Amino acid sequence: GTVALVFVIRSGQKRKLLPDGAEYRVKSSLMSAPEISLYRVLCGMTERTKYVVLPQIALVSVIDKVKGGGFRNELFRIADFCIADGRTFEPLLLIELNDASHKREERKLRDDKVNAICEAADLPVLTIEQGEQPQKIRSMLKKYL
Repeated sequence: GTVALVFVIRSGQKRKLLPDGAEYRVKSSLMSAPEISLYRVLCGMTERTKYVVLPQIALVSVIDKVKGGGFRNELFRIADFCIADGRTFEPLLLIELNDASHKREERKLRDDKVNAICEAADLPVLTIEQGEQPQKIRSMLKKYL
């Protein structure tokens, strides 16, 4: 077991990796306060060994583009949650939280595209209104899980 590390030094070459003046900062949270609230509700309603609730899932993580021209840029959209099989991690359901941002026209178009992609892939999407009562969320989930 000897491990050898090889370093390649490029003399005099500096690659510009970031735009001038770019600044980056770690977000204070992966989710907004309403998303965290819904996440806790969903986790409390799903059997931990049977399902897993995954926040902030890119469509490209759960859907493959298997045919059709062009790039797969349309899959680089984020769903608020994915409920997956707890053993195999097969995606079973996407969940979108409808908050004030979903009322903007460009957001409605984005939501329509996500829904069309998921319908074509046969992956259900459940839309939950912000502030929805837990008992209603539970009955909505029962239709899919």
